[in-house]
Amino acid sequence: MTMHMRMQTYQIEQLERRLAELENGKSVARTPSGQEETHEREVETRIFRGKSFKTQFYGATHPGSIIFPELGTFMKEAIGHHSHLKRVRDGLKVFKPKQNDPSIIPAAINHLDLVSLLPPRDVCRPLLELYFGTIEKTFRIIHEPTFWAEFERYSTDFALTPCGFIATQLLMMACVKCMSTEPMRYVGSSSIARETAISWIQASESWYNFLSRKHVTIVNYQVRCLLLVAKRLNSIKEKQVWGWSCDLVRFGMSAGLHREPSLLRGKISPFEQEMRRRLWATMVELELQMCLERGMPSSLNGISMDTRAPANVDDSGFEDSFSQQDPVSHPWREYTSASYLHVSHRSVPLRIALSAVLNNTTPLSFDEVRYHEQKIVHELNTLPQWAHSESPRERHSEVAAVLLDVQLRQYLILLHAPLARQAGYDPQYSYSRSVCLESSRMILQNYIRLGQSANHFLSMLRYDIFQASLSMCHNLFLSTSKSSSYLLRNLLTAPDIHLELCFAMIAKVLTILDDQLLRLGKSFKHYWLISATWGLVKSKFEPHEAEAETAKKEAIDRVMNLYYKILTLQESQGVETSGCLAVQDSIPFVADYTDPFGWVLDDVWGFDGEVDCA
Repeated sequence: MTMHMRMQTYQIEQLERRLAELENGKSVARTPSGQEETHEREVETRIFRGKSFKTQFYGATHPGSIIFPELGTFMKEAIGHHSHLKRVRDGLKVFKPKQNDPSIIPAAINHLDLVSLLPPRDVCRPLLELYFGTIEKTFRIIHEPTFWAEFERYSTDFALTPCGFIATQLLMMACVKCMSTEPMRYVGSSSIARETAISWIQASESWYNFLSRKHVTIVNYQVRCLLLVAKRLNSIKEKQVWGWSCDLVRFGMSAGLHREPSLLRGKISPFEQEMRRRLWATMVELELQMCLERGMPSSLNGISMDTRAPANVDDSGFEDSFSQQDPVSHPWREYTSASYLHVSHRSVPLRIALSAVLNNTTPLSFDEVRYHEQKIVHELNTLPQWAHSESPRERHSEVAAVLLDVQLRQYLILLHAPLARQAGYDPQYSYSRSVCLESSRMILQNYIRLGQSANHFLSMLRYDIFQASLSMCHNLFLSTSKSSSYLLRNLLTAPDIHLELCFAMIAKVLTILDDQLLRLGKSFKHYWLISATWGLVKSKFEPHEAEAETAKKEAIDRVMNLYYKILTLQESQGVETSGCLAVQDSIPFVADYTDPFGWVLDDVWGFDGEVDCA
């Protein structure tokens, strides 16, 4: 069954279910008063603010939708009691390099400019091997044997190296530069590794922007994909990533990547067919996740796509563009470097449909949530054994296995979160709160396992760990209210969701984010938010005034310690930033709390009304 047919089947099932409910006299709508009350609570999870045409909107699935007003009060009080924060912030700004004018279009990059940016061979190879050991275990952009053959061919004479190969190599290294083990140094609030990656990204993008579109090759599509991944991994212009991902799939569609390449018959080799399938599947996965995190429906909703799933085969299974032999796909249960895209292809129609359903302004009923939940659970249960979250994994399959699990499990949180917030008003929604807690636990458990193996790729690419941490803390916070049912309070004594276990997991998550923050010099806002949320929850379970004040101080101190580390590791001479993207100040401590949710944009996501240059 093609992807288009699966999408239509899912939509028909939804319509048939609603029709059956109407024929049986079962209303799918809430009572007028209840509907109005639910809608009012649901609107709070979406952000729509600004004035005139200077407005911003973030839908229900963006991670900030979990933030709740009590957290704003806690953060304001914590900051108010620690006036030294401003001095630390100002101390870090002293090292901040001057920002370049973002309106200036960079000059065209020539061959010599690109060659001058290439590090020595003994520096390049470890970074490229790290790239293939992490990113290419999930998204498939580069054919590894072909790349290494070209790397060896051109490594002795850069003058003969094509610009496209140099740009590709720079972007591959930029993707993993901040994951390497090199010593951490900083210029302002940005790490030297990140600044180096930014210079590579900017040079490659400048070369690509001036590239002729008359002679398109596979490099055009590979560079576009790598640019998006590299920018996301290095926290560059995070507000624009969603738009770039939509542009990427439209670029692919304009070349017909969404159509089955075998329709071209004798005009395309088996190698080119398989690379087209891999590149399209990568574009789809990137766009779908980034739309979800922006709180927008996928732009692929309603698009007819008949490209088959990439073959479950390692790169050695199909050699080069001259081969006329189709790659032989391995069975579903066997892991290969293309297994993630091969397996993930099955659930794409469901996830595209859910992105539209969840970001609809009409709230879902409990029955509708359960219906969608069953679809997700079915997909989770059909994952191959090596991808199940509780199964032992080999190191090479670990990233793919985690991603297959969490990209489905995140929807359980998003589906049940609105009802979980109402569990105090309606006991039947206690189930939703338990689903949120259990799903959050399993997502965090996956990321903690990755963190223990020093694999930072997914935590730097996606917001799962941020969303799951907030969801867990929020539901723990809600369980302390007097309106919470006995079932909810008793849930916290269950073996898998014990309160102490939850606290231990959040502590481990902060350790992971600590490492990620120091690698980039970014994400202070995410770290501060989780630290504050955890402090608020602990203060609720330890309600004495002394314990509450201690929780506030601990939340502040965790962030302060990171600021001090960065201050003590400043690069005295800095790095050359001429022509590079500017470093953005990421200090989260100046906020406007007049609106319970007004501070979310300004102080969590960096939407401060200024030009976003980082």
